[in-house]
Amino acid sequence: MKVRLFLAIAVLSALLCGCGTASKVTPQQVAWYVNAITNHDMVIDIISIQPMKGQIVYPGGACFITIKDGTIDGRLPFIGDAFNNLFSGEDVSYVFDKCPIEIKDNFSRAEKGRYIYSFDAVSSKEKVSFVITFTKTGRADIVVKCTNRSLMSYTGQVR
Repeated sequence: MKVRLFLAIAVLSALLCGCGTASKVTPQQVAWYVNAITNHDMVIDIISIQPMKGQIVYPGGACFITIKDGTIDGRLPFIGDAFNNLFSGEDVSYVFDKCPIEIKDNFSRAEKGRYIYSFDAVSSKEKVSFVITFTKTGRADIVVKCTNRSLMSYTGQVR
């Protein structure tokens, strides 16, 4: 595991150095992001929300998810369509309170320094599937899929 982490850091550092001055991320930041992602110990601040239908929304106030110790915490606003009356008259946000996650694909490396992490989270009302694509700059593109709701996309930053 340590060898794999070292190789990931070395590859990302090489990619970063090869990009010239276009990137403002330091090698130390890249190493920190890779460590947070590989150890599943991170907070992702949500920057924007994209429903399947409609426009991009920028959340006001704190909007984040925390992934740590095999659980997910946080609240993701939901502005899409719900397919049943499970949510009648309530806030329809995805709410997680130390909900356990079932890891499908622990950690895989995609092309060009992007990493993919996918898991299911079981909240009090439903099972929700996440696919998170991370970049070496700490950006997180999150796709949330559930049988009771329309597909949602979120963009965030690892902190």
